[in-house]
Amino acid sequence: MKSYYRHLQSTLTFGEDMPADYRPTMRSSAAFPLRFEADTIDTEVTFMGYWLLKRQMKEVGIVLTVRDDQGRKLHVQHLVVSSPKAYVWRASALAGTGKIGRVFLGSVEVEVFSTRDMVYPYPAITFSFISPMGRAFVHTCGRIYNDLEDLRENDEVTVPEAGFDLIPDDGYEPFFSFVNGPLDQSGSEIELEFVNQAGQSLVIPRRLGSLPPYGTAWIRAFSSDQEREHLGSGFGTVKVRHDLKGFFPRLVAGNEHIGPKALSLTHSYYDTSSETGAVTYWSNSHPDAFHDAVMPVAVPAVFERVEIVIYPIYPRSGVCLHFDFYRPDGTFLFRDQTPRSLAEGPRLQYVNCRAIADAHGYAGADLLCRVIVEGRGKCPARLKFGINYGNRGRIDMPSNICSSASMANPKFMGKPGTFKWCSIFEPDNELIYLTNTGFPKGSLEAANARVRLWRHADDTSIEWDITVPWNGVLEVLGDRKTEISQFLGGEVGWMTFTSDNPFLNGFYITDHGHGLVGADHIY
Repeated sequence: MKSYYRHLQSTLTFGEDMPADYRPTMRSSAAFPLRFEADTIDTEVTFMGYWLLKRQMKEVGIVLTVRDDQGRKLHVQHLVVSSPKAYVWRASALAGTGKIGRVFLGSVEVEVFSTRDMVYPYPAITFSFISPMGRAFVHTCGRIYNDLEDLRENDEVTVPEAGFDLIPDDGYEPFFSFVNGPLDQSGSEIELEFVNQAGQSLVIPRRLGSLPPYGTAWIRAFSSDQEREHLGSGFGTVKVRHDLKGFFPRLVAGNEHIGPKALSLTHSYYDTSSETGAVTYWSNSHPDAFHDAVMPVAVPAVFERVEIVIYPIYPRSGVCLHFDFYRPDGTFLFRDQTPRSLAEGPRLQYVNCRAIADAHGYAGADLLCRVIVEGRGKCPARLKFGINYGNRGRIDMPSNICSSASMANPKFMGKPGTFKWCSIFEPDNELIYLTNTGFPKGSLEAANARVRLWRHADDTSIEWDITVPWNGVLEVLGDRKTEISQFLGGEVGWMTFTSDNPFLNGFYITDHGHGLVGADHIY
């Protein structure tokens, strides 16, 4: 794990001085497990040429490589990206060539090359599993390191991977997966600590099977009924302790429903609960003006479950959490009075913001929940929560977004605006919520943003302007869904948001009405 302070420097975050040892990033990569089952599971990767808009580059080169689960190359293709338009690749297209069978497990790696600094070694690529129950998706999480220096920088501290939900009910199979790097790690030992909502732990040692260089590990979390019974009837979580080397050890994770077939998607995050060093914590230098950290959550009325998940992955810090609710126009409504803390040993907490809003008389209303982190000027530096949007249907598989809080940072106040973007899949089954809030205690200006919609067919775009009030939330698609669908022509597109306010953020959510909800934060 790289420290949060080092992360801010290496990604040239606004206001940070360039470190003396800074090296430009000319290669970035994303590596995803690839599942394909004819008629039931397809894998899709999509991206847009954002480098041309965000970095003012003329072009970048893309190399897409498909490997089987033993790391053998089956397919390589090259692409020059010279337009901001949407790009899409699906495993089903490869199945038609005979390079993969009707049932396939392997990986897809997308490498991006440039003659100019891309800053981030991981590109903004959206990865989806598509099944009869709908679509689940997640952004780039795993990658193959560029060189030894890249590896060393990200291995400052080795910590467990955690922070995702396991569904223990019959018919569900929780999993986690990763794509190996250049080292053979067959037979490596890992340790799984299963944590239920009572805060009880069950530790199970496991040994990986064959895992040659660039192979794919797909690990079912439950090896017997013991783990399932330990979690009981509610969702649980797991901590994955490992000593794996040679690749960025962020895990793709989720739950698989066996019949009807469906896969949910999220990714793991650092478990820093055992860390004690100075860089483990973030200091708020202006506690009178700033909250220590804030995370916005859109609370749409169309979902019965809008849960914030507080995982047992933080060091003890005495941090309290407040849940403030606002109308979409930024009008403050109420603060939930239930006392909550960030780290209570192994306790796993689920807070249903939709249920809280309904109990206060706001059933049927779209709201914003502002999660305020208060630690008297000090809180964990690596601060992530789960966000579960859910509606029960034939199955019950909510989203499990890994979402970060906005840390109090006076340097950020001088940033003149922001550039955000996200995928748009099927407008009739998708919602895109933009939020405008952050760590300042006072009121700031509304966020004015130019929305541009890009499609796969060509580099044509359509655009319009929006405004999101401070502490407000806005659903972007609204009554434009028919226009957007016609413009996209049935293919995946991308949206960009160029704002004069640096606190603009958001989420995009898909729901096909069967109980599988896919969601992620925007880039």
